[in-house]
Amino acid sequence: MEKAEKKEKDFCVGLFGCGIVGRKVAELLLENEIYTDIGQRIVITKIYTKSPQGPKSIELYKKYPDIFVKTSEDIIQDNDISAIIETTGTEYFAEQLIKWAHYYGKHVVTANKALLAKYPELFALAKEKGLQLKFEAAVAGEVPIIRTLDNCFKADEILEISGILNGTTNYLLEQMQLDGNSGEYINRDPFENILKKAQRLGFAEADVSDDVSGTDSANKLALLIGKIFDVIVFPEKIYTQGIENITIKDIEYASSILGKKIKLIASARKEGDQIIAHVFPALINENDILAKIDNAINSVKIRLKNGDELSFSGPGAGGVETANSVIDDVVKIANDTNCGCSSHRRLNAQKEKKANDIRISKLKPLRLKPFDDCVFQHTLRFTVKDSPMIMGILGTILGKRDINLKSFQQCPTDDRTKLLFLISTDPCEERIIQKAVKEINKQNFVIEPVLVFRSLN
Repeated sequence: MEKAEKKEKDFCVGLFGCGIVGRKVAELLLENEIYTDIGQRIVITKIYTKSPQGPKSIELYKKYPDIFVKTSEDIIQDNDISAIIETTGTEYFAEQLIKWAHYYGKHVVTANKALLAKYPELFALAKEKGLQLKFEAAVAGEVPIIRTLDNCFKADEILEISGILNGTTNYLLEQMQLDGNSGEYINRDPFENILKKAQRLGFAEADVSDDVSGTDSANKLALLIGKIFDVIVFPEKIYTQGIENITIKDIEYASSILGKKIKLIASARKEGDQIIAHVFPALINENDILAKIDNAINSVKIRLKNGDELSFSGPGAGGVETANSVIDDVVKIANDTNCGCSSHRRLNAQKEKKANDIRISKLKPLRLKPFDDCVFQHTLRFTVKDSPMIMGILGTILGKRDINLKSFQQCPTDDRTKLLFLISTDPCEERIIQKAVKEINKQNFVIEPVLVFRSLN
């Protein structure tokens, strides 16, 4: 199959990486006519991947063998290419690639959230060069949250952002819950089988460790914090707890006993001169909009200073969904640059930097609040041996730390050798709960470590 013939006014891009996302980007650009607002066609002219005849790219290679190049220099040093799309999923190579592209005057679009969160200086380099570094697909899949933050709320202030930023984990949790219509479990299969199904559907990568551990959500949250609050927060500084220890029983008890749903929530809010940021499986009210988000959907909720609350939802996992956001960023760059006038870009960058410096100079510096100092209402899940002394011991451990109990619920079970129950507390500092949990886990009646849930409503 012949690739589209290049015309003089085309906006040409080069693609690095041809995995799930890269391949979909290439297919959409090669098999569709996509134009900018002024009628400029977006054309992918070159693709670089280490294994063009590998399993993920072989079909594309068979159709368009001439578009694949042997070296990255073939793209970077091509003066006809105005922007590159980075979908390699690497760290060192991608970092060098983006720097190299900016050195040669090329814009960059990437979905590499881990890279951008770790190397925020890449944004500074793009501004210095008068170039654009777009990353919509890196945060919430097909949800245009970065574009919204760039263009809206100029007369207001965002105080809090929270949401489901990982479609894979949301799908996995949804598959473990009860169906609201039938009252039956959507999927009683072991977690491993649910994961395999997600992988077959394209909702999960082969390696989901970053997804289920919460690392992926923390990377995305770090980018949102930088965009909203103008501060650099590295993801490893954000308290992160994944869903590895969540069971079907936890899902069941949260719903039937507490009237809550369990969702992996990433959240950041401004509190005075501090930012409270965290990622964990949260208990949220069943009538909350985030509780209603199922399957591989991302959802972001924003709270504004004037009291308004806005939400944005859309597909968050899958090659096509991510590819759509990547291409939207390319079109936005092409529209903004109007055929690549570098002097115009640099002039705008200088004006933006001056305005930004003035704005930042008026802001109070923000810092990340230690997670141990944060206050939550906690629910503790206990798995213990049957013993008449349990409640007395737990009451003593919690009481001596002034932790007030809000409720106690024993969970139904047929196994009398392994009792499960939940204790919910009044709001208290995280450090106090953790000290209590550490002491409780040392008791000889504890079968499994206490699992801590926190409520966000």
